[in-house]
Amino acid sequence: PLLEALRKEKLKKKSILIILFSYMAINIFANDTFFSLSGGNLVPVNEESVSIEMREETITLDFQENFYEVTVDFTFYNSGDTETLSVGFPFFAPGNLGKGKIYDFKCWTNGEETSFEDIPLIWNSETDKQPELQNAYTRKIRFNKKDVTTTKVKYKSSYSRDLDTEKSGMSYAYWDGYYLFGTGSSWKNSIGKIKLVIINNLPYGYIETVRMGKDIGGTSIKNKISKIDEKTYEVIFTIIEPNYTDIFYICFDNILSDSGPKYFPAYFPFIKKITNSDELKWYTKTQLRIIRNTIYALHGYQFKSEDLKNLFIVFGKDWNPTYTERIKSGFSEESLSEIEKENIRIILEEENKR
Repeated sequence: PLLEALRKEKLKKKSILIILFSYMAINIFANDTFFSLSGGNLVPVNEESVSIEMREETITLDFQENFYEVTVDFTFYNSGDTETLSVGFPFFAPGNLGKGKIYDFKCWTNGEETSFEDIPLIWNSETDKQPELQNAYTRKIRFNKKDVTTTKVKYKSSYSRDLDTEKSGMSYAYWDGYYLFGTGSSWKNSIGKIKLVIINNLPYGYIETVRMGKDIGGTSIKNKISKIDEKTYEVIFTIIEPNYTDIFYICFDNILSDSGPKYFPAYFPFIKKITNSDELKWYTKTQLRIIRNTIYALHGYQFKSEDLKNLFIVFGKDWNPTYTERIKSGFSEESLSEIEKENIRIILEEENKR
C-alpha cells in the first residue's frame, strides 16, 4: 500500500521545474522517457502503461572551461511482451538570456548508434502544467520480451549564463550544470540505481555545491560524494522514487574569485581558518599549488615561475589592493599569519600525496 501511494503521488506531480534568475538562464536536460503519438506530436505516458523498468543509469557530467559534456547510460528490463516505443530525451533552455543550448547530440541502442528526430511535445493545458518542455530528441526502441536493453545519450551544452559578461581574470566566476533525472519516473517501478559521476576539467573551478531534488535549494549531497581520482567524483543511489521535476544541480566556484560584494581576498578561506584534507579533496593538485602560492602573492611575493607570475598579474589586477601594489610594498616571511603558515604546510603536504 505504501509503494502504491508513493506511485500515485508521483503521477500527480507532473510540472516541469522552471528555474529563473535575473542574472542567468538555466538549461536542463532530462532522463529518457517514453511517449505516445497524438496529432503528429508526442505526449508523455505514465508508468502504468508500460512493463519496462529503468534498472540502472550512469550520469556523467564532464565540466570543461567553455562547455560541459553529458553522457548517460541506461539499462532497461522488459518484464512483459516485446514492445517498440517512441523514447524521447526531453530538453529545454528557458531564461532571460536564452543561453545554454544543447549540441552534438548522439544516441545508441544496445551499442549501435541510432538516428533520432527533434519532435515537438504536446500537452493538455487542463491537466499538464509543462508548457516549457517543448521538444524531445526521439527514436524508436524495441524492448524484447523478458530481456535487457541498453541505451545511451551523449551531448554537449554551453553554460547557461552570458559568458562574455561573466569573466573574472582568465576564467569565469562560476559554472553551473543541471540534469533533470525525475522524468525517469515515467517507467515502471522505481529507478533501481543511479550513479552520478562528476569530472572536473576546469582549470580554476572546484565543486562548491551538489544538490539533489526539486530545485537548487534541494538536499545537499556533497558529503555523500566519493573522490575516485584527481578529477573524478561519484555518488550512487539505489531504489529511487523521483518526482517528475527532480534535478541534480552542480555548481563550481573559482578558486581565485569572490562573488562579492567585497573584492578578493575578502572571502578567501585559506587566510581566515585552518584547512583540512576533507576540504582539499575538491581541488586538483594544480589548483592546490595555485592556492598555496596565492597566500604568498597576497603578501607581495615576486614569483620566478613564469606561469605563476602571469597568473597573478592577470587575476591580481582585480584584487584589493592589486597584486602589483602588493609587490611594491615588498614581501616578508614575517607578514604571514600563523593560520597562513599552517595552511601552506597542510596544502604542500596534500600536494605531495597526489
